[in-house]
Amino acid sequence: MRLLLSLLVLIIPLSGCGEEGDNTLFIACLRSTACGVQAYSNVSNCVDGYVTLVHPQGRGPALDKIMGCVAGAGTCDQVKACYGEGAACTSGYKASCAGGKAQFCDLISHKTYIYDCGGTGLQCQVDGANGFAATCTGPPTSPGFPTTAACGDDLCSETGEACDGNAYDSCSGDKLKACLNKAWVLFDCKSLGLSACYTSSSNSTSSCGLPL
Repeated sequence: MRLLLSLLVLIIPLSGCGEEGDNTLFIACLRSTACGVQAYSNVSNCVDGYVTLVHPQGRGPALDKIMGCVAGAGTCDQVKACYGEGAACTSGYKASCAGGKAQFCDLISHKTYIYDCGGTGLQCQVDGANGFAATCTGPPTSPGFPTTAACGDDLCSETGEACDGNAYDSCSGDKLKACLNKAWVLFDCKSLGLSACYTSSSNSTSSCGLPL
């Protein structure tokens, strides 16, 4: 009996660590931005965007399916497929809910994308005011993936330095330096099979490079 209790004490904390150590969201943010698909200027912007779309807009299950797919992608073509990225589009595009999938035009990237609403238990709806937009609808949900990076492995490390929440991402050698929760975090691009961090000459934003 004493041995059984000892084993339970060991097992319970390990289960919690497994959930808290899930970096799926951050891996997906780094991969999609490196490939220029639904890209964000900062890792923190990507995380904030995820939270906004999940709650209160109710796209959680559909978005989580995409982020999980992107986190496991090895090429930019696979990342594009996860998002259902299609042809170039403008505000004249006619969004649809064909087969329970929201097919819409993103006017930031000027590309079409798809949310699998029906396949994740949500309803699809075309925006009556903006015909180019369609989305999934459902009850507000909490973020499915942890929104705090679990560092200590090959992916990332904490510098121990505080930062302004508005600070831009930058490169520290081959690594991407991002301000998350007012603390600097270094992401090792190469640990994900991505090229070293680089800073764009056109808009001065920093991100991991294309997959190796």
